[in-house]
Amino acid sequence: MPECFELTKCAKDILRYFIQVESSSIEYFCQRKIGGTQDTGKTALDPVYEYPSKIWKECGQKITKPTIKSWCEKFEDMGILSSEEKRTDGVNSFHKTKHYSLNHDAATLKQILEIIVKNFDPFERLTILSSAYFDYFIDENLVREILFKKSVYIRDSYDILDVNWENIRSAWNIWVQDEEFNEERLVEEVRSEISWTEDNTGRHSHRPDRCLISPCASNCAIPIVTDTFYKTRRSDFVDRIKFGFTIESADRAIRGYPEILHSHREVIEMEKCILPILTLIKSSPSALRYFLSGEWHSFELKKEMVEDHEYASEFMKDMVSIAARDISITLQIPMNNIVDYVDFNHREWVLSPDGDVKPHIAYMFFSLKNGNTLSIDLKYSARQISKQFCFIPVDGHGTCSPGTRYEVKIPDEMDFKLKIWTTDSPLCIAPEDIKDKEKFMEWLSSDSAIPRHLVQMLSNRVQNMIRVYPSKDNPSDTFFKLLLEDLNRALRRPDLFEKSCFEGTDVDIDGYCKIFERLNKDPVKHGEVQSTVTYYNRELIEAIIPDLLYKPGELQPSQEAVMEYIHRTFD
Repeated sequence: MPECFELTKCAKDILRYFIQVESSSIEYFCQRKIGGTQDTGKTALDPVYEYPSKIWKECGQKITKPTIKSWCEKFEDMGILSSEEKRTDGVNSFHKTKHYSLNHDAATLKQILEIIVKNFDPFERLTILSSAYFDYFIDENLVREILFKKSVYIRDSYDILDVNWENIRSAWNIWVQDEEFNEERLVEEVRSEISWTEDNTGRHSHRPDRCLISPCASNCAIPIVTDTFYKTRRSDFVDRIKFGFTIESADRAIRGYPEILHSHREVIEMEKCILPILTLIKSSPSALRYFLSGEWHSFELKKEMVEDHEYASEFMKDMVSIAARDISITLQIPMNNIVDYVDFNHREWVLSPDGDVKPHIAYMFFSLKNGNTLSIDLKYSARQISKQFCFIPVDGHGTCSPGTRYEVKIPDEMDFKLKIWTTDSPLCIAPEDIKDKEKFMEWLSSDSAIPRHLVQMLSNRVQNMIRVYPSKDNPSDTFFKLLLEDLNRALRRPDLFEKSCFEGTDVDIDGYCKIFERLNKDPVKHGEVQSTVTYYNRELIEAIIPDLLYKPGELQPSQEAVMEYIHRTFD
């Protein structure tokens, strides 16, 4: 597309028309799916074809047919529209005309976005990007596709604890090739891992001195790939992994037990990389444009850093800066299925480890429609600033004297720290929601159908820790926090409700079956739907163990501390 390309008013109206028609088709598809109707009409992936005469009528006959045809041809040359020779309704069945449809690929999104940024004002951009066309196709798959093309990696670690317990015996032969399987030693190693995790405030990183694993297993860079590539080309995916050391056991383990990467994709990739990017591009047209078409390079995130909320990537810093500047112009964001609203300099109340409640101000605060929140801090380091700023006398002398004028020499690039973190929805289970930790651990470790089903939905690592946890009568706060993180991820899954597990209980099985059947049909997975899933899953667990869980909204000890602190501070 030419660098100085501009649209006429007629061209803008034609482009809006195609976006509106495609959006209406998508909205119809979503409503039909959720409603459960058996309509055999077109799906959201079917293109919507329009022809110049119909566009002329729909636009109020304000644009001439030759003009419409000319611009449709230009948009087709740009790759925005596709065309087919089709028979026109109400016309001689032997007569065919050229019909046009809006494309559904990433290249088309890039083209349209360039046109929108160059030809529409910021408020018009918001209106266009609020359409179902953009909301539907700007999703996790698009983010993965772009990151895959840019060769983005996340450095992670894994070991035998990430293997399902039933497969540990065979996996042992890969990691510990010279020894026969020794369950006592395995249990000892698991308990040692738990102890190390608790001493390191719940961090998921693996002990560097573990004798159970090979050195390379604790250091590998895993690429972000599309779901299709991961499922259909598993061998090629493993070939792209950058191992810290060339040892055969690491490669054999990944190929033989691919489930050890499941937690990485679901937790580290999704929560620490894809979700922040998706939040920014859903909220800012300029950030979306930079992500799709900007000149940014491949980068690598480190698991131990993003778990501490620290992001050293220049790309992530640029995305935050661009989004902040964009949102500050309109103080609005496009309507979308991920983000509800954005706030700047948002005050949050944080419960510190010592039990005190302290205020924290987040530079940007995103309220997500699934009930969670995403916060961003963008701060300069005082130590870095003192090194970067130097005062130089204007007269060129090296000594400072009263009355001398000074100027500040600022480098071209400023270093700053970026932190991104998420907070679970109030519907999720917090440590203070548990009335009795000991009884809760006892219930979770029992052989009953419901807790057994619930534990199976946790990561392999947490499952293995629960199996051999040394102090079930007195679980530490750190381990409990790690456990609840996984448990809350299970609460967000619509497949948590398993009819056979809840038979024989007081739960309204038929009622929940209808609820989750409808929720599972949502093709977009809207944030509101995810929040509803969490709500009903939490309700299910509360119905089974009412004596162990506070209900959302009940006054808990930590909430009392918050209220007491607020009254003490502001009254």
